[in-house]
Amino acid sequence: MIITEQYLKGKFDDAQQCEDVIFTSDDFIAVIDGATSKAGTIAADQITSGKRAGQLISEVLSTLPADTDMQSAISNFNQLITAYYHQNKSTKYYWDNPIERLTASTVIYSKNKHELWMIGDCMALINGKLITNYKKVDEVCSGLRSAFITNQLMRNETSVEQLSKSDTGRNFILPLLRWSIQFQNCGYDHEFAYSVIDGFPVSPKLIKQVKLEGSAKIVLSSDGYPELKDTLEESESILERTLKDDPLCIDLFKSTKGLRSGTVSFDDRAYISFVV
Repeated sequence: MIITEQYLKGKFDDAQQCEDVIFTSDDFIAVIDGATSKAGTIAADQITSGKRAGQLISEVLSTLPADTDMQSAISNFNQLITAYYHQNKSTKYYWDNPIERLTASTVIYSKNKHELWMIGDCMALINGKLITNYKKVDEVCSGLRSAFITNQLMRNETSVEQLSKSDTGRNFILPLLRWSIQFQNCGYDHEFAYSVIDGFPVSPKLIKQVKLEGSAKIVLSSDGYPELKDTLEESESILERTLKDDPLCIDLFKSTKGLRSGTVSFDDRAYISFVV
């Protein structure tokens, strides 16, 4: 594996607040996207639940044998997160209250298996072919946020500047975002069900496992890019244009959140490209 480019940048201009992680070793390369908490912090040391999830997944990856398969890797991730739960409350508490779980999406390349594992909504390019695992509920919430904000702007009830300080559209969809977490690893076959790493079983139907053939150029990223391209420069350029032309992320690129005062992007972002 030869790494050609990598980049990590938080939505705040402060690396300590970034919840995305890039992991590299001789055996695995991964991007981990810690989920933005809908309930505040979970750790006594005030580390956000998304950041803690990313730290634990990285810790597991650093110790996994090279020949570990996908299901064993997921099991190991969940075991460490479950152990963390036991230190705080009970596993049943976190099952009943999914809003408080340590949650992360990840996309992992295994050198030994020559496979890509995608749990959650990170992205990948394999020889230029895009692979995604979008959440249906995010599409719905993004559309509702876009409609709500557009209506306010249309009626001159607010401005782009005001919305950058107080995202009324985000506030409008937040109850739905919190409610939708009930579909997270819910074990129910439904179009709104989605997979993440959160300490609980992941439905195989919601995982993307890609077996590669021969050599390949691979790009892995979190969902902090509107479009993923073969080079970091191209991906960053599209992001820059999007934030300039659609800072609220309601038109060119609909999202559940936009560029806010004090941030440098709508989300954290991680990018790594390599050749195998």
